[in-house]
Amino acid sequence: MSTDPAFIGEMKCSIGFFKLLAKPHKARVAAALDYGLDCLDKNERYVYDMFTALITATDGELDEELASIFGITPERIAKQRAAELATPPEQSDLFLDPVEARREEARKKLAIIRPISQTAGYNSIIAITAKNSEATAKRESKTNEHGEQIETMGVTMTRRNKRGHASVTVEFEINDKQQESLQRQCEAAAASWRTSTKKMLDYSVIKLTAQNTHVKRGKTIDLKEIETLVTFPLEEWCKLRGAPTTEASLDHERTRAKEDCNTLLHTRFQWEKKTRGGKIDRFHWHGLNPLQEARVENNQISIRLSQPFSAYLLQAPISPYRIKLLSTDERNPNAYALARKLGDYANIKDNTSRKKKQAAENQYKISVAALLDCTSIPKPENVENREYRRYITIPFLTAMEEAERVLGLDWGFISDEESDVIDKTPPKRIEDFLSAYIVYSFTESDTMKEKE
Repeated sequence: MSTDPAFIGEMKCSIGFFKLLAKPHKARVAAALDYGLDCLDKNERYVYDMFTALITATDGELDEELASIFGITPERIAKQRAAELATPPEQSDLFLDPVEARREEARKKLAIIRPISQTAGYNSIIAITAKNSEATAKRESKTNEHGEQIETMGVTMTRRNKRGHASVTVEFEINDKQQESLQRQCEAAAASWRTSTKKMLDYSVIKLTAQNTHVKRGKTIDLKEIETLVTFPLEEWCKLRGAPTTEASLDHERTRAKEDCNTLLHTRFQWEKKTRGGKIDRFHWHGLNPLQEARVENNQISIRLSQPFSAYLLQAPISPYRIKLLSTDERNPNAYALARKLGDYANIKDNTSRKKKQAAENQYKISVAALLDCTSIPKPENVENREYRRYITIPFLTAMEEAERVLGLDWGFISDEESDVIDKTPPKRIEDFLSAYIVYSFTESDTMKEKE
């Protein structure tokens, strides 16, 4: 192995780069001193590489403490970027050495995948829809924040399975001036828990996770350390979801964002789920709203998550979230839940799979039944006149096609988990379809995942 100081310094930077990304803020600073300072002074290019990668990993926020350690200023970064933009792409690629090329590829991957704190219970509430849950309505009298007596109607949507239950309650105040019947109001409240609302909650949790890397996981957590306010531009929100940014479209999306914020403000969560390790994941704060406040002003979306909900999430495991999921077509209510399930399942297999061959080949197998369970596609016993293809198979294929478009999937059906024969055509008999498996892989490499 080479003993050249420059080579050793380069390897130190490469190792330090990957280790730094996995560490919280304070540990990141300490690790920077351990892995980088000796060689960083001799090679300014690697200073820039490491620092810009850290900026990318924290959603573009400039870390002043790291900047002072590395001696990097925003002006210096801007100057470096301007110099790079002045170099034609076809020429700049020619001068990238193998290590530099890997670094460049890694930075691109960081823009695709973001970390999110999540648990089995949290994922369960994201999968709830008005159609795939048991809905119950409850009317009661309450005292509002101004001390006034008001009448409220709450609609609770609950899903149960052998691992536990999860429920979402959307509660609203009854207005005597409203012309619609209470039944219509209940239906509207349940329908307001829609795909765009779930996406907004997911993206808020992504932002919460990214801006609280300094919070240490443990049995107790200091609520004062948590930065619960997350903000992002309306135009950014539109681009992430694949919506146009014309003036008319922004007006429509602004109204939609306000509706989603209002739904989340009037929503309560409750769940109890058994995890794979046999533990119970509970979220039992009855009446606790995940959001404290939310508003859309001056084309900025501002959401403040409640401290107990934030503390719960920040103690949860961090998992990669494919940011392209936000561009899932919302006209298909099953596509987002199904695509999210495929992504989460791949993350679990990558981290804890005992089937090393499956993970090494970037190929995953999941049952059709498990995918159907996270959608609003009806069960066979609820389908009239045995029209299974119309109400089960075709909606499932449509959702899978959207997941293929968003995630870049290569997939097919296999008869059982041990089979190697992949067929793009689904089984015709409903019994065979429900017992089949989906085998899939990502055509776009995403090995550079942010993990804890």
